[in-house]
Amino acid sequence: MATVERYKLKPGETIFGGGKGVMSWRPYRNKTSTATTEPAPEPIPGPIPTVLQSTGSYQLALTIQPTPYGHHLKFSSFVPTARRPQEQLRFQLLLAREEILALHQALGRALEELPPV
Repeated sequence: MATVERYKLKPGETIFGGGKGVMSWRPYRNKTSTATTEPAPEPIPGPIPTVLQSTGSYQLALTIQPTPYGHHLKFSSFVPTARRPQEQLRFQLLLAREEILALHQALGRALEELPPV
């Protein structure tokens, strides 16, 4: 006949693994443990968006980030007066260096053709 071993709960431990609402038999982990005393590494800052257009109720920004495959170009908008204000992706694409230079030249030509303000 097999013997039944009973698991004894530690102080603060619940049958559901810490009372988080998840069915788990994982033992409770003491949050004050000194097993790791090293501070967490600082997060790597992302690219800073360039604001192209901004009013009190709308903002359009451009972010360019280098990747191993080219440059990631992203246009995003932000509406601070919205019910849930958050950044919205409007347009994104991956461009090679030559394509970015062609875009730069096209914008330069367009600016030269505009009459001065």
